Amino acid sequence: MKEIALINGNIITLDEQVPEAEAVYIQDGKIVKVGDQQDIDSYITNDTEVIDLQGKTVLPGFIESHTHPLSFGIGSVFELDCRASAVGSIEEMKSKLQEHANQHQDHEWIYGYGWNENKLTEKQVPTKWDLDDAVPDRPVVLRRTCGHIYVANSKALELAGINQDTPDPPGGRIVRDSTTNEPTGVLEESANLLLPKPKYSLADAAEGLRHVQDYCLRHGITTIHEALIGKPFDYQVYQHAQRNNELDVRFRLWFWAIKNEERYGFLDSMIGMGLESGFGNDMLNIQGSKFMIDGAGSGKTAAVYEPYVDDPNNYGLLLYEEDKMISEITRSIEHGLRVAVHAIGDHAMEIAIKSFENALNVKSTEEIREMRNRIEHCVLPVGDHLERMKQLNLIASSSTGFISQIGDNYCKYFGTERANLMFPHRTYQKYGIVAPGNSDLPVTDANPFTGIYGLVTRKTETGTLFAEHEAISTLDAIKAYTIDAAYAACEEDKLGSISENKLADLIVVSENPLTVDPDHLKDLEVELTMVNGEVLYDKR
Repeated sequence: MKEIALINGNIITLDEQVPEAEAVYIQDGKIVKVGDQQDIDSYITNDTEVIDLQGKTVLPGFIESHTHPLSFGIGSVFELDCRASAVGSIEEMKSKLQEHANQHQDHEWIYGYGWNENKLTEKQVPTKWDLDDAVPDRPVVLRRTCGHIYVANSKALELAGINQDTPDPPGGRIVRDSTTNEPTGVLEESANLLLPKPKYSLADAAEGLRHVQDYCLRHGITTIHEALIGKPFDYQVYQHAQRNNELDVRFRLWFWAIKNEERYGFLDSMIGMGLESGFGNDMLNIQGSKFMIDGAGSGKTAAVYEPYVDDPNNYGLLLYEEDKMISEITRSIEHGLRVAVHAIGDHAMEIAIKSFENALNVKSTEEIREMRNRIEHCVLPVGDHLERMKQLNLIASSSTGFISQIGDNYCKYFGTERANLMFPHRTYQKYGIVAPGNSDLPVTDANPFTGIYGLVTRKTETGTLFAEHEAISTLDAIKAYTIDAAYAACEEDKLGSISENKLADLIVVSENPLTVDPDHLKDLEVELTMVNGEVLYDKR
């Protein structure tokens, strides 16, 4: 029997019954007692490991409610990093690309990830001609930070059969030169499916997953939602890790529902075998089915009713026909599979909500409310959207990391009026809509304190105030990454707060987030991370 006691701390429990405490006693991975020092002393024996917190603040472990761990992990280990932290201009990208290609002569295709034209010196989207300058003789594919837009060099386009005569696929766009109609190498949404994707071994993926878990533990993330199991291989990676006791972080899996050229489409199989949400255990379980209605706001492919302010003919992209989306979401709900549906633009939001309302044909209002279905990102609700979400207890799985890290893109592309409606967390509170926070890693960095900073200050990277009237308190922002995220996964009985009988996932932080200057929130660091009562990260 493993026993551990944390004493002499400032414990922010997020438990309404015992909101603050000095000490915690843990036994066999569960929290047994939370209280003051005297409460815990009676539990401590010679076999108890005692950690003196020396006044440090303790929080529940963070829960990241929407990420792409395999994409981030494998990309970080095997692909060229084109994020703003690594590449500052197209010229630098070309130099790094050439260097990467020289170092990996055995790679038939060169892949990279993370570029964002708004963070490049040139403020331009790279093209095939830029990539040709660096690597003309091998195919190169670099995906944008949002994951919805790719740029490929001429060799890659040639091998994929993409030329002037190639039509835009449904739900996608091949960007072309306005004069010559020649493809520029930029492929939006489903058009990127025309390109072959990298193939990695199980050993490669395991290395990537290890990288992700180390990253999570450093940032106090103890549970992470994988928002895209797109093919059987993805699931095999997690099963392999579970079987070999290689999971230190809890993973919650969402399976891609509708088959397309790249992704398997699991809905028929899941229904066929009678699988329902919740199957699995505390370390690895299945949450439900994932749908995607539109693209990315920062990439101007999110589906909107009014065009982007700098692109008057662009209304974004709907990735599937509305009727198909509505019928398939209804079918998932009918068979007991919770739904997470990607919707960013107001047009996509309308389709998402209509889909859940259509499910009232197969389930009662109360049954749907109890499922806690989710709208992922949930960026631009307008009109009566929030009232309708409230009626069905829809979760606003809000990509709060976008506020500070790519909020400038949203302000630029949508304009002030629409930007003021985005990520409306104070209004969510007014309506009683639960809104867990997330980063959509690798779209933005997954440090939860960055997302908390954005929720509290509503400041972008340039210091622009982004719908500042929707700012919430630091305590409520922390709840978005803990108790609210646990509720969104139907796991509030075991995760999200430091409460008796819950799983012992908690973190020690460098300063008390409730007392620091809000502008300092993004600089807070995690000093210790515990999962299941085991200290897995400790930098004290």
